[in-house]
Amino acid sequence: MPRGPEHDGLAPMVCRPVFEELTVLANGDIVCSSSDVDGQRVYGNVHVDRIADVWAGPLYREIRDWQLRTAPGTFCPATDEECPRRVVRATPFDRPDGMRVRLLKLEPTTHCNLACPQCPVVKNFPAKPHLDEYRARKTLSVETMLDVVDQLPDLERILYFNYGEPFLHRGTVPFLRELKRRRPDVWVGTNTHGLALTPDVVEALAGEVLIDKFVVSIDGAFPESYAEYRVGGDLDRVLRNLRALVEARKRAGTEERFEIVWQYIFFEWNDSDEELARAKELAEDIGVPIQWVMTCTDGGSERLRHRSAEFDRLTGGGDSYAAMHRPLQLRTILANGGVAEGRYLAEIAAERIEAEPPVPRRSDGFETPDVPSVAAQPGATVSLSLRVRNLAERYWISSTKEACFRMGVLLQSASGRPLSELPILHDADGRYPYLPEEARPPGGDARFVIRFTAPDVPGPYRLLVDIVEQGVCWFHERGSQPLVLTLDVV
Repeated sequence: MPRGPEHDGLAPMVCRPVFEELTVLANGDIVCSSSDVDGQRVYGNVHVDRIADVWAGPLYREIRDWQLRTAPGTFCPATDEECPRRVVRATPFDRPDGMRVRLLKLEPTTHCNLACPQCPVVKNFPAKPHLDEYRARKTLSVETMLDVVDQLPDLERILYFNYGEPFLHRGTVPFLRELKRRRPDVWVGTNTHGLALTPDVVEALAGEVLIDKFVVSIDGAFPESYAEYRVGGDLDRVLRNLRALVEARKRAGTEERFEIVWQYIFFEWNDSDEELARAKELAEDIGVPIQWVMTCTDGGSERLRHRSAEFDRLTGGGDSYAAMHRPLQLRTILANGGVAEGRYLAEIAAERIEAEPPVPRRSDGFETPDVPSVAAQPGATVSLSLRVRNLAERYWISSTKEACFRMGVLLQSASGRPLSELPILHDADGRYPYLPEEARPPGGDARFVIRFTAPDVPGPYRLLVDIVEQGVCWFHERGSQPLVLTLDVV
């Protein structure tokens, strides 16, 4: 694997979407992610190309190779602007020919019956003749969407939305129904304005669990403020639809399998104490949680700041996230210990790995060059001798009393699908093996052993070994390079 020039030979930074995600726009164009709103870098089109050919084709190979060869930065040639997605370290499995597609963002239509002022359907497409011709008012057929899914055998997740209202597509329920029949293991999520739901659609969604997570965007608790952004919307109607969906879910007994969330974007006209109290009251009465969203778009709340004391006071400290423009996203990542800031940067090496009892390794090509591997019986104890060096500029000291630094082992399928975290076994004296003190100062260096139990189900697996700041993050989530191993349970 090529080494980046920016940190003394560490692996380069890559953008995960171009290695294992795919976005299909309503006109059939394949782009790297929803960040490419206008389709500036089109890799192919599902109406004329097979995805495997596009995925391994020259355009995808070019941008992957570019990322693997160059120092990290904020500029992305795919969209010709700043982008914060290139913030994870490459592993030996990241190659110019790509990994397997694990996530699909599917844009069923760009039709919408609202006129939200910051939405590209309203703001971008009409302003540019080529977008009005090639992006606006487009729809994918059910047959095309199913064909796309059929071409992606390693798919784990589908996001059934992008720009446009997915439930204006008359084939949405037939598509979701057939999708769940063919691929019941694939998780499906959507985001909708909630106004296009009919009684039949509500019953199908709740009774058949056609979607795993259903997010309804309702940005206000009073009609006037709601309609300020959701132009053309009807608050009473969307609340009735939301209540009907929750009641249908209760009748069907699918509460544990069908998640429904109210998403509330903060604007300067809907962030008063009175309105937020009313929103929480409505949500509690209907029986749904609220996810609060800070936005960087025009009209975004100036009064509230993400996770501030005032924010927590008004929202009750509930689920939230900040929807930021790309340069601000990157600056936020850096400010919270990511990439170049230097708090979460480690070198983790495997000096020895063995199972008890030992078993021979397979010779059928399962092993990957430059990746340590071990074979083990189901349920066997695996010992991993590690060397960990602190390459950061700071001492690894926990930021809260509850936090601590430890090693973590993530079990993945052979294709990289996350399965579970494998518990680290206590040492011979019954102590949990936290990260040794010798590794914590800048330049710190420690050798130690961790032990874990191999899974009970035979087969090939990947292991991702990394440092965890308990309750905060895994280091690879902040730009450090994890250790990747292969495990063959025989």
